Amino acid sequence: MTDRTVAVITDSSSGLDPRIAAHFGVCVVPVRVITEAGTSADGTISVDDVVRQLKAGEEIRTLEPQVLALLTAFKDCEAYGASHVVAVMAGTSLSEGVVAAESAAGASPVPVSVVDSGSSSISLGLAALAAGAVSLEGGDPMGVVRAARAAADSAVLAFTVSSLRHIRRSRRMPQLVEAFGRPKNAKPVVRATRNSQVDVERARDMTVARRAVIEIVERAAHRMERPVVAVGLGAGGPSSEGLLPRVDAPLLVASPPPSLLINTGPDVFNAAVAEMPAEFFTLHAQLDDALANAEGSLALTA
Repeated sequence: MTDRTVAVITDSSSGLDPRIAAHFGVCVVPVRVITEAGTSADGTISVDDVVRQLKAGEEIRTLEPQVLALLTAFKDCEAYGASHVVAVMAGTSLSEGVVAAESAAGASPVPVSVVDSGSSSISLGLAALAAGAVSLEGGDPMGVVRAARAAADSAVLAFTVSSLRHIRRSRRMPQLVEAFGRPKNAKPVVRATRNSQVDVERARDMTVARRAVIEIVERAAHRMERPVVAVGLGAGGPSSEGLLPRVDAPLLVASPPPSLLINTGPDVFNAAVAEMPAEFFTLHAQLDDALANAEGSLALTA
């Protein structure tokens, strides 16, 4: 591996465990959580607090990372020897993160390439991991950008929630709200690609909806040559029900960050798959046992 000169940054809506992000060379900048008590960084407010505030109907929302926070991250990358930064950000239809990163790039001491992933949550995380892996294996700036874009373009994200209440409140996916309508008792099963292009099905209950999410990702994974799958479990997630994809591929099982629960609801269940570069699998093979078996990390499924 050559000396690394390209740093990779994403935001915390990616849901990446800090240890996994570090292993694949990704720096995570927190989005902002706005509550009645003030502003805090994503991850500093607990999931339990988020759930309590959502159930109580309190004012709680998210904003993209501050321009200053992104600029500080760019400067830190330069201080550690990076000659270029690739910022892999949430889709423009979901967040102002791309705009914030582009604003910060104007004052950065090193060049910054901003990639609109067209997504958020774990599919954003996969795009960032793809970029980080190529960077750590010696990729040049354009190679790192291409890796992020290729993973983002190939990604399929599926999710379900018991209600669209919190998504309506967030105003982040109007296409979904319009397509689903307000059917009684049905649960949405959403297949999303770049920048909120969605297909919506209806399921009779959450168990059926969760299984449908897994099936969407399994079908997509079977069409890929080098898939990596991620599953995000909401508060009290259903992992004990055996709802994990059955694929011969690396699997990321993670707890969604508070920011995602705020915008979707505490019982969100999501899964994603993306075609990943060969460099990812080289680094995946180097994961130690403790990290590979921890929640929020990557483990090769049987």
